[in-house]
Amino acid sequence: MNSDFFSSLMSRLSDEFDAPETRGKPLQERAKVTAALEIALQDILDIVKPDLVIEVGAFEADFSQKMIKRFPGIEVVALEANPRVYSHFAETISKTGVRYINAAADTEAGTVSFYVPEVIAGNKMPAIGRMGSLHEVGLRDSQVTMLDVKAVKLDDITRELNSTKACLWIDAEGAVDRVLIGAKESLKKTGVIYCEIESSPVWKEQTLAGSILDMLQNHGFIPIARDCQKWFQYNVLCLRSDLVDNPAIQTIAYNYCTRALELFKASTKD
Repeated sequence: MNSDFFSSLMSRLSDEFDAPETRGKPLQERAKVTAALEIALQDILDIVKPDLVIEVGAFEADFSQKMIKRFPGIEVVALEANPRVYSHFAETISKTGVRYINAAADTEAGTVSFYVPEVIAGNKMPAIGRMGSLHEVGLRDSQVTMLDVKAVKLDDITRELNSTKACLWIDAEGAVDRVLIGAKESLKKTGVIYCEIESSPVWKEQTLAGSILDMLQNHGFIPIARDCQKWFQYNVLCLRSDLVDNPAIQTIAYNYCTRALELFKASTKD
């Protein structure tokens, strides 16, 4: 198994992205690296050929809509916990074939408190915004609205689906661990995971990147690539361990690493 190969790639990326002197680099330049990572993800999915896609924290379900076009006939589920956001997009998304659900992914099914930021660190948030979490904002000068929302376990969604190569896209704003705890059986049927994690806390009582990566590795997933969305936050792409020996996937990951470092270094030049 080529875990050492991917560990080397991850180290190269982290050494550059997490260097203290790069913390103030502009978000628009970081976005180029994220775009490259998403292309690598889609190229890998063309090889894996997922039979199920679940997007957690979907907002307008952009990834889900791309996947249902890319892989016609597969089941695509998008979860959005914020009822404001869900109501805003539901009619449009219902026409795409994506199964759009107003619910949070959590450790258990039921009802859960969901926090919608109105102000973060003194900055007013849009009424239809991307941010919302099962945790309160941990930054000072912030205000939230607390809502009671429906919670589901991913295991309850996947139980009746005959999936063996699912792809999970998780943007749970500090609650990735809670999503994974509710997906123990689903993870056995999953090949690819793309999730947003934080190395420094944004949300109260959140689990940080190192522990999330440990959880994923305990479930048999190998981190193969990452971006540099913000100095304290990044997206990580993980594969089930039986997929990492694929030479084509290794080439995609290596090429992404080279391209990402080129983009980032170019953006950090004085």
